[in-house]
Amino acid sequence: MEFDPVKAIDLVLPAVITVICNILFYLWIKKSVDKSLEQYKISYSGIFKEKIDIYRELLSKTYNIKRTISRFQYVGTKEEGAEIMESINQYLTITS
Repeated sequence: MEFDPVKAIDLVLPAVITVICNILFYLWIKKSVDKSLEQYKISYSGIFKEKIDIYRELLSKTYNIKRTISRFQYVGTKEEGAEIMESINQYLTITS
């Protein structure tokens, strides 16, 4: 059995072409996905930060009202009760 270079090229050439095309296709898809991920990060990072700021503000206001009510429970006057109710009403109108 003799080595036939033409037969070898006929067998290897399609495999080489397939590998090269697969590599090019992979690089093209990777570039496309990376670009879309970057756009996603840019467009949604600001929204995420705004949500965190809103949650932080709501948590702070909730904690302040809870602390004020706890103090009022032990040493509170009617005027302080009216102020607490006003702050609760303001909190509810802001969150709704």
